[in-house]
Amino acid sequence: MSALRLLAGLLLLSSAAPYALFSSTFADLTASARSALTPSGRRGKGKLSVGLELNPPTPTSATEVILLSGSMAESSRALRVDGKCKWLVVPAKAVVENDEGWEVDIRPFLEEQVENAPPGSIPERTLVFVNLEDCGGDFWGEKAEELKDAGLTGVVASNEADVVKAVEAGVAVVYAVKATEPGDSLDFTPHLSSLPDVSGMPASDYLSGVVIEPSPRFEFGAEDRVEDDDASDDANYELLPLPPKPFDKVPVVMSTATIAGSGRLGKSCRLISKAGYPSCLLKHDISPPSQRVELSKLSAFWTLALQSLGRKTSSQFGGFRSKIAVGLKDDVPMQWYKYQKQIMEDGALGTKETADNDPLNTAGGDYKGF
Repeated sequence: MSALRLLAGLLLLSSAAPYALFSSTFADLTASARSALTPSGRRGKGKLSVGLELNPPTPTSATEVILLSGSMAESSRALRVDGKCKWLVVPAKAVVENDEGWEVDIRPFLEEQVENAPPGSIPERTLVFVNLEDCGGDFWGEKAEELKDAGLTGVVASNEADVVKAVEAGVAVVYAVKATEPGDSLDFTPHLSSLPDVSGMPASDYLSGVVIEPSPRFEFGAEDRVEDDDASDDANYELLPLPPKPFDKVPVVMSTATIAGSGRLGKSCRLISKAGYPSCLLKHDISPPSQRVELSKLSAFWTLALQSLGRKTSSQFGGFRSKIAVGLKDDVPMQWYKYQKQIMEDGALGTKETADNDPLNTAGGDYKGF
């Protein structure tokens, strides 16, 4: 009898082993993603964790596909090493077959991260998520599997079916909450509570984060004063209730689409942090149209933006001009920033009050602060 019980126990353990292994691996993945979405220190305190939406230009020919693929690795390196980017989001419609053009192969980007940023490396690996909103194609097939094998961290999903598929596929999932409009309830926690258990795990265990889309309730326009850091603009940001237990460990990401320039983006991020959010997602619309035509230009813009937003003093220089030079050495964007900052402090460009004929060419890639 004891032998039969031992055999039954071994069979039970062997059948449970795959699930136990899956749970352990997925828990580690979720913990890693949550860490990237949470700044150091207590939750909601300290430095804001800033991520970005990287939307590569859509190639329209086989030649453009090859050229774009060839620039992916350098874009990955620049954002990780120069921009210290901890995480980013790529729209699914860019990486699956669609009617607008050829699909974008982001595997070189993912592979560069895996190869050159192993666990414990400094700077750490940039985690990549695919946003399944408006996908326009079939992601849950060979595409999801090949991207996971290349190093994809997870997905951003608002559809319950996609949430379930993500967990079952073993990729991290960030739940997307639609922006609220005036008069709507600010409480999004019922959405979390309604998510089903997947693979024996409740949503409080498998969610890596919650991302809230931009809303006019949380933005301010170019006409608002941004020079005074102590100005009270808190009324523009309403704090959505941070999730109660058991979701209190899930980071909440507030998105912003505030257009860069004259310190507006920096002010937006500071207000988001002051409102209590641990993380901020910079939307693609922030980038100037002139920088979206080439991945190298787009990456250079985001690199400089992350460098600027990562410095407490950067918001004080709303009058400097930083034109991104593409195709030069890696450190040029930062060198240009320092150069423009220095000559602005020396008065070589005049003051904001006297520079009436400021030759700022925003269409050509000039930016007046962030």
